[in-house]
Amino acid sequence: MRHAQPDGSALREAQGPSHATQHQQPIQMIEEVWHPHAHWLQMPRAPVSQLLALRGQVRGALLARWAENVRNHWGTDALGQVRSALPPQMQTLPDQPEPLAWYPLGWQLVLTETITQVCTEGELGALEPFILGDALADLGTLQRLALRAVGLQKLLPKMPQAFFAAYALVQQPQVTVLQTRDGATLRCVGSPLFADTTWRILSFWALRSLAQAVHKPDIDVRGAVVDGGFAFRVGVQ
Repeated sequence: MRHAQPDGSALREAQGPSHATQHQQPIQMIEEVWHPHAHWLQMPRAPVSQLLALRGQVRGALLARWAENVRNHWGTDALGQVRSALPPQMQTLPDQPEPLAWYPLGWQLVLTETITQVCTEGELGALEPFILGDALADLGTLQRLALRAVGLQKLLPKMPQAFFAAYALVQQPQVTVLQTRDGATLRCVGSPLFADTTWRILSFWALRSLAQAVHKPDIDVRGAVVDGGFAFRVGVQ
């Protein structure tokens, strides 16, 4: 249910099965039509079969405590329904995945979609307060204080590093950051993952939870389709 954030665990150097570019690269200014995340929530979402076909892997840290969170928010019966609704190949998913273990890439998105169908009647946007709250709770007081001391402007350039610590994609993607005076643009290209609506929404929420963690809850995050992928523009006041 979660997404990559540059906290202490996500920024840990990880040796995964991907050799994708992990450093910041210069990019040109993106001139696209930018929309808030509410716009992207209205976009069609992929079927389970398409999500399971995505090639790559995701760290267990982005699936951590999923069962406990479902139980806390919606009850034991809902957890049983979510577990039963998962496809057969996901029945081996632990209630508490090991943070550094690798799982099939699509499992994060299928789990999110299954929880959405069972617990919020298919409304993906209804998960936002739960995901943001869980992400902040998991950080802990000390980590939140450390992030606040660093500041959002210095954390945003670390997003590519956080991404490649959490994902190992087959297609050799590029995740780059272009900083501006009042924020940054995060550009993700070169993988079918970046075309997925559910992944895009989780990414919006990851950026917003990071902003909340550093006491910048009013940042403006918008997204745009770019050649070969998707971009996020973060405005910091």
